Amino acid sequence: MLGYAPPRRKPRFRASNGAPSSTWPEDAPHAAIVGDAIFAGSIGRGHQSWELARQKVREQIFSLPPDTLLCPGHGPLTTVAEEKAHNPYF
Repeated sequence: MLGYAPPRRKPRFRASNGAPSSTWPEDAPHAAIVGDAIFAGSIGRGHQSWELARQKVREQIFSLPPDTLLCPGHGPLTTVAEEKAHNPYF
């Protein structure tokens, strides 16, 4: 991930729609592996419903600090701030 070698730590998991996501401990740079929940400028499939998918992203991903690097399962990396400002699904 961009040349960063994280310390050996246990990730924390947050419930989201799509593949599981995780974040590093507070003392590490903020990064979230969001799987298929959200993509740069897009959203993952709403397996149960599109509104539930959007709700989970708002609650579990958009609640992270704005500079959090989002690492989706496909496509380019992005940040919470970028997606809140420019993702047409939100």
